[in-house]
Amino acid sequence: MRARIALAAVVLLLVVGGIYMYWQSSPPDSASVFATGRNGECIVSNGEGRSERSVACAEVSQYLRTQLGLEEGAKVTIAATRHVSATELENLRATLAGGGYRTVNVIKAIGFVEENAENR
Repeated sequence: MRARIALAAVVLLLVVGGIYMYWQSSPPDSASVFATGRNGECIVSNGEGRSERSVACAEVSQYLRTQLGLEEGAKVTIAATRHVSATELENLRATLAGGGYRTVNVIKAIGFVEENAENR
């Protein structure tokens, strides 16, 4: 009876350990791309917000695949400053779609309302 319990415990530990190791080694399933509006530059980070890197927007898809290990069908969120044109955003979306990535959100800053001291 004790041998069966010990065997069951060993099997359970092996299964849990295998699942944990697979989970740790699997690539992320999402990333974020921030279009800065400066010379076609994008800042790319994985879904956890780590490993931020400045990359040319035209090369984002390749960077996601080679450096972050993101597979086709992964989700990508795009954020942009107000200086990024609609054409640039569409080009970025097309680049990502060409790499097999899904764009799930596009967030664009429109600017801040500023008020000088004379108008108060």
